[in-house]
Amino acid sequence: MSTTTPEFSRPIGVSRLAGGGALRMELSARANERDALARRFGLLGLDRLEAWVSLRRENAAGGGWLLHVDGALEAAVRQTCVATLGTVANDVHDSFAVVYAVGARQTGTTETVVDPDEADPPEPLEGDLLDLGELVAQHLALALDPYPRAPGAPACAPPPAASPSRAVGGAWCGPGLAICASFIIATWRVPWMPRSRSS
Repeated sequence: MSTTTPEFSRPIGVSRLAGGGALRMELSARANERDALARRFGLLGLDRLEAWVSLRRENAAGGGWLLHVDGALEAAVRQTCVATLGTVANDVHDSFAVVYAVGARQTGTTETVVDPDEADPPEPLEGDLLDLGELVAQHLALALDPYPRAPGAPACAPPPAASPSRAVGGAWCGPGLAICASFIIATWRVPWMPRSRSS
């Protein structure tokens, strides 16, 4: 088991909800935590990260209970434009809901039937601690734009005369996309085209 402390760690003991009721928390990442998260997610910068999380308990069969975690996050990030390699500033807004099974007994069942129409089953929570900061960080990663593009950056532009080798299909796709396009062209082969044989 890894003992590495997450970059943005806000652990909470879920036993605080043993008597029922709900708990609400506001989280804000400090500068050093934001810098560490930026490195983890490959960002140029993470200028702000705030989240609002609520927890509530629901009794469940099997000797355990369910922990409902609902949250919303806001972040200000700086990413690299895939077309120009310039800096792109984005505001991220996301919400999430996770259900944990706490103290549930193991049934010994070896086969699980998945119903695609049912909601995702609760995630098992081992022990008493739930790291809300790491939970927020994971959902931030999911909410990031995987292909950030600077405002006004063209999808494709005419190829520069001095760099014909980096043009793809008669169009120039910028430094970032040109690398990907070059890799695709180098590795792609028509299925019916036989490989050359040495004599």
